[in-house]
Amino acid sequence: MVKEANLIAAELKRNIRFNTKMIRVMPEFGNILDSKTDIMIKVDNNEENYYYQWQSEKFANRLEMIRELLNEY
Repeated sequence: MVKEANLIAAELKRNIRFNTKMIRVMPEFGNILDSKTDIMIKVDNNEENYYYQWQSEKFANRLEMIRELLNEY
């Protein structure tokens, strides 16, 4: 899905890159073994010089919107 988003961004001539990132979520209290790893999508918008970090569910929703933009293009 990330590769697809990068291909679409290139097709639309947008200077935006999508990358996967693993984030370790540590519990505030309790055992360190209760920590979990989340997969985030980092969106580098080089047109505006900022970035987002999206959870995979949000990325999946946004990818649908990106696909629609490509179809309109």
